[in-house]
Amino acid sequence: MGETVLKRRHDTTIPNDDKELVMTTSWNIDATHSTIGFSIRHMVFSRTSLDRKDFGLKWNQVLEAGGVLVGDRVDIELDIQAVNTAARDAAA
Repeated sequence: MGETVLKRRHDTTIPNDDKELVMTTSWNIDATHSTIGFSIRHMVFSRTSLDRKDFGLKWNQVLEAGGVLVGDRVDIELDIQAVNTAARDAAA
């Protein structure tokens, strides 16, 4: 059917420190008809990243070979798919 992209602001608390994160979300709906009936599939993909030091998470360990154990940037991704079985069952 088509893809919708939106940005949504979320208040995020990581141990007692509130920050606002913006998640970029794409939402796609696909309607298909097959031998088992009609179904609607919802596909949602969201992503954001944060700097853990912004939340007061500063612990790290220097590695023997150089560099550090934990990076500062944390990437968060959600990939969700759902099929509307009610539409398929109603068509049967």
